[in-house]
Amino acid sequence: WASLWNERAFEERAYYGIDHRKVYMGIAVDPSFVLETANAVAVTNLDGGVYRIVSQTGWLSVVRPEDPLAVAEVLTFRRGAGDVVDDVQVLVPSTLVPAGETVWTPEQLATLASLLFQVHDHFAAAVYADIAPLRLDLEVKRTVDGRVVLKQVRPYLGGN
Repeated sequence: WASLWNERAFEERAYYGIDHRKVYMGIAVDPSFVLETANAVAVTNLDGGVYRIVSQTGWLSVVRPEDPLAVAEVLTFRRGAGDVVDDVQVLVPSTLVPAGETVWTPEQLATLASLLFQVHDHFAAAVYADIAPLRLDLEVKRTVDGRVVLKQVRPYLGGN
């Protein structure tokens, strides 16, 4: 409870214009994964309806990798008609994947995108209906058995 009202949390909310009366404490309980085949951070619905995925193969973090020379893949796509992945662009390739390959196969990316679309629509309608346009920041894992798992989701209040 104290972390909700410490000075840093209070100032962060004030800076981003978050109403202090609308924040709650929560506990996230999720499984830990071993031997992940990919880690990613996704942001939904950026300007023009762009979805951005920053990914790295294996267990290496995309936020603070242990190897400072490891560059994560950055790709974008749009939500096409019928909720298909459209206009995929690899902006930065991963340094840990062979040249010409990507962290996500087209089939895996379609699975990830489907989950992102479902979660985005749910949160836009039922959780953050007062935030428009809604953008979400998600933590994603691809497990050793090929499942795509969304570990965290929160509103993305950053820039484009």
